[in-house]
Amino acid sequence: HAKPLLRKPVPFLAAEVCIGSADQDFCVIRGIAGELASFGANDFGQLTVPGSSDHGQLVIATRRSFPTAGIATGMKHTLVLDTMGHVWSCGDNRRGQLGHTSDRGCCYRLGRVLRGNGVVQVAAGFNLSALVKSD
Repeated sequence: HAKPLLRKPVPFLAAEVCIGSADQDFCVIRGIAGELASFGANDFGQLTVPGSSDHGQLVIATRRSFPTAGIATGMKHTLVLDTMGHVWSCGDNRRGQLGHTSDRGCCYRLGRVLRGNGVVQVAAGFNLSALVKSD
């Protein structure tokens, strides 16, 4: 029998989850109180915070009170839309999918790529990202 990855409950998981996104080996969620949490593999920094990059190790990363309006996850990258319309991204940027044009490697820290510009939704695909504007 395989041993469970989590041996005791994570306090954050007891809260209601209002939005989230998951991909092959990681997920990012926001609780009702505004906490942003991520779980799973972090080999490209896709968990929104610097942390372990060990393959196959469960990583739990939590940010407190991030005003999140939308979350999208691609194969190895994450997009977060905040309530001010700012877009944040982290993870694999080898194909420019993060919008960080000066860095084509991995971004292990959630960085703002677009200041409030009417963005109302974010979406992520395998190696691409899309933003939906209100106009």
